[in-house]
Amino acid sequence: MDLLKATEPLAAHVSWAVWPEVDLSRPLDDLDLSTPDLKASQVHVNAVIVGLNRSKEIGDTFLKWGNFHTAAKHNDHVLAGAFVGTPFEGALMVDLVDAVEGNSTNVPVTETDVTKLGEFVRSLGSDDPVFVGLGSKVYAGLHQHRVSLSRIMTQSPDNWADPTGGERIVPETRIVKLPHYSSQNHRSHYSHPATYRARAHAALDEAFTADGWGDWRQPGLPRSTRT
Repeated sequence: MDLLKATEPLAAHVSWAVWPEVDLSRPLDDLDLSTPDLKASQVHVNAVIVGLNRSKEIGDTFLKWGNFHTAAKHNDHVLAGAFVGTPFEGALMVDLVDAVEGNSTNVPVTETDVTKLGEFVRSLGSDDPVFVGLGSKVYAGLHQHRVSLSRIMTQSPDNWADPTGGERIVPETRIVKLPHYSSQNHRSHYSHPATYRARAHAALDEAFTADGWGDWRQPGLPRSTRT
């Protein structure tokens, strides 16, 4: 599947974890993090990086694949620091909630939001991605509705049963929590890409080790061992 062609109608809302090399010695407001000339070979859905919601309306003119690719105000250069040069580079990036709100406390996460995300990712041909929740609220929403998400990703019915007639637990989709990259979480990373990268990688190490998912640094990301 040509992922760029499939998602181009949503190019104002979704994007990909690909950023140009930037000179961080320059004023951050001058950074150009846009990637309008992406190639299909650069992107994948082995992982899905999930934010909460848009903070402002998208006008008639917008930057193609511009979500998560703005300058200093949103700290997107800090987010880029976590994924460039890793198997997560090129991953799908999308917001969980289709709402415009600058205050995250006013953005509830519902089961419908999570299932819509799963259906969208499944439509792109991915059944076993790693979902990366950016911040506590996104992770909590994904985790709270993880069974519904897993049923969509594994295409398991509600009464999925084993051969002996007993009900089996639906194999859970992998969900990882990373600290939020925004300036509001400044004390976590001091808005410095290298510091955020170290904290994000430590979180990935902990999650993949604790759940026996293998080495996330493996090219292409390891698939789960669910049956």
